[in-house]
Amino acid sequence: MDEDRLRMIWERDVTGKLTQEAKYEIEKLQAEKVLRDRKKSGREKIEEQELYVPLEPELVLRKKAKGKVMWLEKAFRALREGRIPQSSITKIYEILAAPTFCDDWHFAQSKKAHEMFADPDNLRFFTQNQQKYLQSDRFKIQKTHAVVNLLSSDEEEEEMNVRGRNAKKNDPSAKPMWLIRQERRQQGLPSDSEAEESEAGKDRKRDGARRRSRDRRSTDRRGRDDDTRRRDRRSRSRGRRRGDSRGRRREGSGGRRGRGRRRSESRRRGRGGRSTRDDSRRRGKDDAEKKDDADASKAQHAAAAKGSALAAKIDVEAFKKHLEEKKNNPNYKGPEKPKKERDSDDSSDSDDSDSDQESVASHRHDDDDGDDGQESSDSDGAGGRISRKKKLALMERAGKQERRIDPTDENMYSLEEFCAAYGGTPANPPRIWQQQRHTSHWFSKGF
Repeated sequence: MDEDRLRMIWERDVTGKLTQEAKYEIEKLQAEKVLRDRKKSGREKIEEQELYVPLEPELVLRKKAKGKVMWLEKAFRALREGRIPQSSITKIYEILAAPTFCDDWHFAQSKKAHEMFADPDNLRFFTQNQQKYLQSDRFKIQKTHAVVNLLSSDEEEEEMNVRGRNAKKNDPSAKPMWLIRQERRQQGLPSDSEAEESEAGKDRKRDGARRRSRDRRSTDRRGRDDDTRRRDRRSRSRGRRRGDSRGRRREGSGGRRGRGRRRSESRRRGRGGRSTRDDSRRRGKDDAEKKDDADASKAQHAAAAKGSALAAKIDVEAFKKHLEEKKNNPNYKGPEKPKKERDSDDSSDSDDSDSDQESVASHRHDDDDGDDGQESSDSDGAGGRISRKKKLALMERAGKQERRIDPTDENMYSLEEFCAAYGGTPANPPRIWQQQRHTSHWFSKGF
């Protein structure tokens, strides 16, 4: 305490009385309490912890089997030393009578506890009814070791019988066995051999009953172990379960590369095996080559679907060459014909002008660009745009046939085939033919 505070406590006014500040400090000093506890050493703390016996059921029943056995030893030691009052024995009995007290005990642990309950010095603290329960078959520890004691007592009795027979055999004054059997037969009693056989039958029956009960107990224990294992599996953390599942998936797969390979294979199977697009991407082809390959494969599939033997033998390479030439030269009119056929075609052009006009009129319904009233000149320049009518006439003259995709099976068909399937005429084609004009493509009539 500092000097200013001491001076304030004894400070007085002119009349000799204590000032208000001095009175306040004195009251505050009287209210202070100083407690001085001796510091305990580590050994004293350990001894105090060993002597402490918790009597709360939620704390004791939460322990494992080893901790419960240690608690039982400490409780009986505290009862003998008088550290637990008589009023707290009921709490100990409630813990012992709990159904989960000896659930997960091993045989050695339950045997140790059974020896503690067999000691009369430990049972004398309980009432008569409590002792009767702890020594009956309703108590699980007593029930488990009563069968073991019965088996051991049977073995001791059998050993005593064997010792008695051997003593009789070695005793010179004992009667011979044939004389004993004769006397028993005269008295109407079964002979020793018959008695032994009946005893052996009883022993076999008793052993069979014990074996069945032991098998039943092992089955119950196995089921309980499965439940415990299932609870342990559920009690694991979410991260640990996720790690285990990832490990199992990693073992059953080829890693990231294997997953990607399987994904591409499944996509290829989903497209019906047509992997032209993926293969062309891997080979580094440009867009035009990809489109040509796709068109050629579609034509081949369409021919196979129609069942045409002639179309099934399509020369794909020649068709690709034709498409490439058409892309490079806008005025390309198709593959060259022999000289005789070309001369006959030139001579027939002037004679069959009416047929050309009819063929142009048959395709007038496809003109969606407004070219009906605006015909371009026949002598177009090198880069001039050919009208649709002129293009139709040129395609007809070159022996080409227009085909469009049918959305029902994604194959290409001509106008006649569309009319046969959906109705209509070449002059008045069906609506689905007009809707699919963006898929129009020209093929040679031999293809």
